[in-house]
Amino acid sequence: MNTQSLNFWSGFKLLFVATTLFSVTNVFSQSNTDWEVITEHAGIIVSKKLTQCVDVQEGIDNDYYLLKFENTNDQEVAVSWKNEKWYNGNCATCNSNEDAVKPYTIKAKEVLQGGCKMMDDNQLRVYVKHNNITSNSKLSNFQLVNLRVTSKNQY
Repeated sequence: MNTQSLNFWSGFKLLFVATTLFSVTNVFSQSNTDWEVITEHAGIIVSKKLTQCVDVQEGIDNDYYLLKFENTNDQEVAVSWKNEKWYNGNCATCNSNEDAVKPYTIKAKEVLQGGCKMMDDNQLRVYVKHNNITSNSKLSNFQLVNLRVTSKNQY
């Protein structure tokens, strides 16, 4: 092989490796903002974070509010709530139990947090909007209502 052929194949290999690494790291990504405290109740700090969740392989590019529950208590607690969500100014879940959340157990000083991966718990994130398809539906407001914190010692 001549020198030009070797340089071409070396360059091709380098381009292939770089493209592969870029693709693997961008199969799933998320862009973040800072956590914002929504409420504090009975030793539980509830925060939200607007996050763009992208999964290139699945063709997903959505915005979500991820939820975080921080137990500042010295004991394990059970936490439950209901998400009330407004889309385009209309409450979609106010008159139903559709978004009532089953209780989560959170150990002392533990943090429970939502994420972007499809396998992550959907109860710990709130859909805002699609970024890659045209949709008229966009979250205009949401609230956590009926937040209950119960000491596991009370069971």
